[in-house]
Amino acid sequence: MVFKCEEKGKKWETFLLILLISSMFCTSFAFNTKLLPKNPTRDPVKLAKAMVDVIREFYIANDIKFDFIIYGTATNHINDVISEVTKKLTNEIPINIKHIESKNWDHVLYQSAIIFTESKENIKNLHKNSIKADKNGLSLGNVFPKQFKFLVYIDKIEDFSNAEDETFPKISYMLPDIRMFEFFIKMDNVSINLTAHVLFSPDMCGKFQLKLLNSYNLKSQKWENELKIFNHFDNFHGCLMTFIVEPAIFWYTDEYLSKEIPILEFAFKNLKLRGLTHEIVEKLTKDVNITGHYSILDRQSKHYWSGSKNFVGFYPIGSYLYSSEIVRSIEYAHFSYPIYAFKIYYLVTQNDFYTNYEKLLMPFDFTTWILLSATISLAFGIILISFGFPKWLQTLIHGAGIKDPAFNTIGVIFGIAQVKLPRESGNRLMLALFLWFCLIFRTCYQSKLFEFMTSDMRKPLPASIEDLKEMNYTIILETSYLSHYERLNNEIIYNRERPNIKKVKFMELLYLYEKSLKGENEEKYAFLIDDTLHSLFNSTFKNSLPIMRNEKLLKMVGYFTNRNMLLQSKFDELLEKLFSTGITKHSLDYGKWLLYRPLDYEVEDSRRILSMTDLEFGFVIWLTSISLPIICFLIEISIGFYRKVKKTIEELEMFAITRIVEIVLEKLIQNYHGRW
Repeated sequence: MVFKCEEKGKKWETFLLILLISSMFCTSFAFNTKLLPKNPTRDPVKLAKAMVDVIREFYIANDIKFDFIIYGTATNHINDVISEVTKKLTNEIPINIKHIESKNWDHVLYQSAIIFTESKENIKNLHKNSIKADKNGLSLGNVFPKQFKFLVYIDKIEDFSNAEDETFPKISYMLPDIRMFEFFIKMDNVSINLTAHVLFSPDMCGKFQLKLLNSYNLKSQKWENELKIFNHFDNFHGCLMTFIVEPAIFWYTDEYLSKEIPILEFAFKNLKLRGLTHEIVEKLTKDVNITGHYSILDRQSKHYWSGSKNFVGFYPIGSYLYSSEIVRSIEYAHFSYPIYAFKIYYLVTQNDFYTNYEKLLMPFDFTTWILLSATISLAFGIILISFGFPKWLQTLIHGAGIKDPAFNTIGVIFGIAQVKLPRESGNRLMLALFLWFCLIFRTCYQSKLFEFMTSDMRKPLPASIEDLKEMNYTIILETSYLSHYERLNNEIIYNRERPNIKKVKFMELLYLYEKSLKGENEEKYAFLIDDTLHSLFNSTFKNSLPIMRNEKLLKMVGYFTNRNMLLQSKFDELLEKLFSTGITKHSLDYGKWLLYRPLDYEVEDSRRILSMTDLEFGFVIWLTSISLPIICFLIEISIGFYRKVKKTIEELEMFAITRIVEIVLEKLIQNYHGRW
């Protein structure tokens, strides 16, 4: 009996112990629950710290100016969060807080802002007020510029579960040229999540979805991953993009050389992408994780332009693409600014050689010859005019004892030693300066003349369409590939005095080019080609024709995208960032190098000794110069003979007169003596 009572007592004690523990647990739970906030998102300090990290990484690090905007009703919690955020950022950036009612949002222009609002409905109104419709269709309201960057915090906890707004993707689909960044911060029991509308993801390409970018752990108060917000927008997660390119930016394979077929009909698999376009595509696919697909730009690729596929086309500005009916069919194409150089130039037939007589005037340019002629003419002019001056003034100008100043001047010009020098110091100094002047120019002339005479020099190549016309060049166009250059009439070919144009097939083009290299063509040809055909000629022939030096024939190349492509605005920004690194500089330099590089073909050493052929003109001048003194000598003989005959006649006349007088006097004397 005692045993049973003891057993019942133990059971009772166990029951009381369990009851006591349960009571303590319930009391502790009730006490702790009373201290916890009803809503975990009401902790403004932790939320403000997470928001400050995002603001510093996205806004401040990228120098993006923004305002704190309270959109709608300002709740106590919103005011607390803004107060905590401004405390942390006071010393870093100027703080500008604005309170805007929902109905007044469309009257203010904002590009970036930190938006605090009480409900998701206000965000819908924000998006709707950003779009206005008129008779011309949808367009931007007075809120959104080309880019906007919004960080949105919604106060109501029930709206955090689904903050995605249907109007945001609609804006992107209707106005794809907007660059959009919109983030949402929401909080659960253990973390603060940063979400955003993202267009591309590994499981979905080209469709907007709300994606978790990063999470902030409330316990450790750290972000799980590094905050690289821009990386989420610049990564396309392997989504497909079609690059539409011209055949002109492909290398030809050896198989093409044996076929006479249009290039546009040639198999695409036999072409290899090259040049700067290849570099841009490779860098884009690497940096932003794009899967590239290539397509040739022709009429058959228009389905890329009007469809919903993502594509990027590279085009030469001013080419046939703009002036043909193709561009009128590209209703959905968005064209960009130039990005690199596209070479279009003439390979011209060599001009004739300069003759030896033409080389006589080559040592000096036109201006130098004019100045020399003016100087020499001034010297002879002073000498000629001085003969009308008084004797003392002539002596002052010519010098005492100088009888032939003109011949002395000619002797100075040709380097002949002066036999008699003037006695006056001023005249001697003037003569010395003139001797020094003539020595410099005479030496320069002789040295350059010798250089020109010992080299085979050709006349300058044409530098413009007018030169082609004046020099009787015929422009050669290849029918199957270069026929589209006829659409460059307003820029290259067309002229008031239009040059002759000849269309030939590809094999005939090669035949005429080879004959021009050998100098067997009687006519002068200018082959209108691009860089691709020029490379083909260089690989086919050992030599090369020179390029017409004209920078105006350098075309700039840009790109175009589908106007409705959601990638358009992002791709524009990525290319701008890529081009700012200087990736196109070497292409522009390469284009100028192609235009002004030395000729590729070998040229024999033109330095040699003077031959009789070179000096033939000298003998002609020598014979001509000999004839001049002979003529002068004959004139002097004639003048001397005339003077001698005249003197003889005068003597005979004087003798006759004297004899008559003598006879008359003799008769008179005789008569006088006869009288006496």
